[in-house]
Amino acid sequence: THSEINKLLDILAVNWELYKFNKTKFYASAAIKLGRNKTGKQVKGKLFNLRTKYTNEKKEVAGKMRDDYLKSRLEFDREKFEKEFEEKTKERKNKMDLEHEKLRMENKRMTKQIELGHQLRMAELEFK
Repeated sequence: THSEINKLLDILAVNWELYKFNKTKFYASAAIKLGRNKTGKQVKGKLFNLRTKYTNEKKEVAGKMRDDYLKSRLEFDREKFEKEFEEKTKERKNKMDLEHEKLRMENKRMTKQIELGHQLRMAELEFK
């Protein structure tokens, strides 16, 4: 039960040194303190099961955290890529628009130059 688990964890906390250096003695002592005809073997099994459960839950949480981190990292990278792509696209469009405007103005200038040259040539022919 929940209360027995808490009691076992309290016993473990108080007797940590004994658990670290003489587990068999700890299991026997904890069984006596827990009462209800518990054996050292049962205490050992319960602690093993608790540790296994904790380890598995920790892996699940760590795995979920890793997955969440990777998802957020991928989302961040995607957003960064999209932003950079959009900026480069705008930059290229601006360069192309500027180049187009330069060509349009050059075309206009050359057309005007040709017209003036034609008018000048016509005026020269009239005076001859």
